[in-house]
Amino acid sequence: MVKRKSIFMSKVISAKIEGDVQYKMHYKISNEEYSVWLQRLTNQYYDVVEVPGFRKGKAPKHLVEQQISTQALEQTLLKESLEKYTQEALVEAQKDLKEKKRVALLTTFVVVPDSVKKTDSFEFVLQADLLPEIDFGFLDKIKVARPSEKDLPNRMSEKEFVAKEKKKFYY
Repeated sequence: MVKRKSIFMSKVISAKIEGDVQYKMHYKISNEEYSVWLQRLTNQYYDVVEVPGFRKGKAPKHLVEQQISTQALEQTLLKESLEKYTQEALVEAQKDLKEKKRVALLTTFVVVPDSVKKTDSFEFVLQADLLPEIDFGFLDKIKVARPSEKDLPNRMSEKEFVAKEKKKFYY
């Protein structure tokens, strides 16, 4: 079975690390791909709307459009689009961060609300918090002396401790 490659392209416009602790990726979906996606979603939405006198999904489009709120349709389309394309963008972001040898906190990936734009194409910014880079090279230079018996004068031996604990349970 031969896999066909999509003729549409979603792409990362920019990806940058800000202040060493935040990752932002500007993601854009082409007009052609987004219009095909919107058309498919709209048709699915129209198929579930009930118009009196018609079977579900069989009513003429102009009657269905009278039944639904355009704002509700737009909100549904926006929500569904963000769900679909955020997953794609998340995969791209994880690949990019892996190349940069950085780790993002997965629970912090969010779409910046003011960044969603629907012009000729669909654009949004995906943002995540990163674990800061920490240099642990200084740890090799730290020397800690092992404590000796005289450093711990009132320490119980292991046998004494076990005997004391057994007494609590059996007597």
